[in-house]
Amino acid sequence: MAKLKKILLMGVSYVLIAALAIGGTLAYLKDEDSAVNVMTLGNVSIEQHEYERATNADGTYKTATIDGVTSYVLKKFTQGKSLLPIVGDPSLPGDNAGYAGFDSTVVRMTQVGSYGSMQVFAGKNAQDKFVTVENTGKTDAYVRTLVAIECGTGNAKLIGTGSRCVDADKAATSTMPWIKYEIGKIVVDNNTYFLFEYVYRGASDVKRHENGILPAGDTTYPNLAQVYLSSTATNEDCIALDGNGNGTLDILVYSQAVQANGFDDAETALNAGFGDITTTNHPWSDDAPAFSVPKNDAEFENALKDTTSKQIIVNLEGDVTYDVAAWASDAMGGNVTELIMINGNGHTITFNQTNSDWNNIVTNGAKLIINNAKITNAGYNDGPWNRHDLNFACDVELNNVVSDKALAFKAGATLNNVTISDANTSDTYAIWIQPNGQAVTLDNCVIDMLACTDGRGIKIDNQYIGDAAKKVTLNVSNTTFKTEEKSAIIVKTPAGAEINLFNLDIYGVTADPVNAVWVDEASAAYADLVVVNGGKKVVENQAKTNVVASKSEMKNALTNAVANGETDIVINANGQTIDMSYGLNTSTVPAGTTVTIYNANIAASSYGNAVDGTVVFENCTFENPNGAYSIHFDAGNGNVVFNNCTLAGWCSFGSAIKSVEMNNCTILGNGIYAMTRFYQDTVMNNCVIDCSNTITDDKYVDGLSIVGGATLTLNDCTLIYSDLEVGAGSKLVADGSVLVDAVDYTLIKNADR
Repeated sequence: MAKLKKILLMGVSYVLIAALAIGGTLAYLKDEDSAVNVMTLGNVSIEQHEYERATNADGTYKTATIDGVTSYVLKKFTQGKSLLPIVGDPSLPGDNAGYAGFDSTVVRMTQVGSYGSMQVFAGKNAQDKFVTVENTGKTDAYVRTLVAIECGTGNAKLIGTGSRCVDADKAATSTMPWIKYEIGKIVVDNNTYFLFEYVYRGASDVKRHENGILPAGDTTYPNLAQVYLSSTATNEDCIALDGNGNGTLDILVYSQAVQANGFDDAETALNAGFGDITTTNHPWSDDAPAFSVPKNDAEFENALKDTTSKQIIVNLEGDVTYDVAAWASDAMGGNVTELIMINGNGHTITFNQTNSDWNNIVTNGAKLIINNAKITNAGYNDGPWNRHDLNFACDVELNNVVSDKALAFKAGATLNNVTISDANTSDTYAIWIQPNGQAVTLDNCVIDMLACTDGRGIKIDNQYIGDAAKKVTLNVSNTTFKTEEKSAIIVKTPAGAEINLFNLDIYGVTADPVNAVWVDEASAAYADLVVVNGGKKVVENQAKTNVVASKSEMKNALTNAVANGETDIVINANGQTIDMSYGLNTSTVPAGTTVTIYNANIAASSYGNAVDGTVVFENCTFENPNGAYSIHFDAGNGNVVFNNCTLAGWCSFGSAIKSVEMNNCTILGNGIYAMTRFYQDTVMNNCVIDCSNTITDDKYVDGLSIVGGATLTLNDCTLIYSDLEVGAGSKLVADGSVLVDAVDYTLIKNADR
């Protein structure tokens, strides 16, 4: 019988560190055959440590009393150990005669600055490789360790590991500090390895390094601990596993770290810095990203014009300038480049426009991602949008970016947490989308063009491409618009558009806080091709918003609109203070008419209002500091609606009013009064009633009052130091349940809920 081939255990270890937030930089540490060469930049730095158990002269393992228990003693890992099939296989069923569990003596990891105890296999021939990661920098970090084990043409499952980790599919029910992902087989230097990803999440059971955040100066729990060869492995298996035929089982270990600040979890942060680990994206891949930390503009330009790498990742340590030229010249990357990522770390990127006509930020087909940066331009940046804006002629993604210049997109674009504020010109759109059939997505963004004379929001316009325009898909969510002219979004193209809106704040759109989308007058014939979901659309010349600055202007606007037969009238006070006392009456809000009043600051007594139609207050504030009525309706047979409003003081709605509705409103005291009284059926949805600043004891009701036999319905409302008064014959319903059905007068004091 042939002797079983002996495989030596060899390890090659690497460390890579990147920072993606303000103040961060890149560091790279390489460990080959225990000879460590370190290059560190900035405050993000880690070291990967590897250990094995020390032995006595007779070959037994050394022990010592550590933390009050008997523990094996560790020393630095050494290369070239024999790896033979294990005797006492931990992978076998527990009732199998060949099974062996764990040694009764543990390894206390505190002896090397780590935590807890590691168990080692009781079986013979398992080899030690305890791996920890130390944060040697000054910034808290997320870390992960990648382990690639040589398997050649053999069966990778014959190689087992001991570790302090849990498989990803079982992570939810475990408190192990590392999560292990099986990535799959990879090829490195024409040899096959099986790749594992270990992501650190800390020990939640003892509240150490919670959420995987490794504090500066601290060390992780160990991930990898031991490696063994299955007891079933044959000589042929060993030959097959030794893919490069060098007589060793090669194990590659590579740790990465990203500073924790600015990210919710380790996986998100590490993938942002280094990409998602896959069988094609890993540190040993020929397609691994080219990382650089430029020290000046020339190095920044050289990094972006790398024509041989599939992925280019640049981490900035300071402000940089990059020259852009006309049309598609001076493109970033090469024909093989798929991704270019610039991690700004809070610094400014200035795109210097060198052409007097049209300057494009362009790649040779790669997607451009800019993270955590300020962006602006210089050079030829005056005149119309095609010269003034930052023109992106490639797929682009902007994350946590502030731009003081308008942006133009010729291709796909994704904007997350982006603020655009351009104060340098007039009649400027914050975003110009040239309709080439692309998708543009904004989430959690702010478009603030109030510092620009007649500043505007987003425009989809086929200027310069004419009939070649293709339909654009625009998705906008959780975004705030502040503009003086036009609507939040305007469309001018025969190709139409699909516009999907969610949770937009357009109260700051002076020209039209109602209709999120206008179709330009010149494209009115194609209005049906503009499909809007989640918002309102109107042709530009049909938008009728009356911007007023006083009660008299409001009353004149209402009188004229009613005289013209309008039944849906919009008033925008644009943040001005309006005297609402006797401001509305049954002739200015007649039956069949809806008047919507936006952005009014009503800071005086507002007594004696009447409506026969419906009045809707949007984003208004009612507060009379003198203690009299903050808002009062006492006549008419109409309806009153409040959306996203704040009402403070004494508010009352007489019995003539048919109904009152409040949505997402806040009701407060004004230091003198804190009562809101309803004489009609009233519904309050998702409102906060907080009377904590106005406590009048038994003199007045501090809170809500429903009388006159009416019903007050509260849905998802919060009461703080608030009373509930229910008159005889009236009813109080809360979240679907009848709280009070009053036969006699009922008062509930401090009905906090």
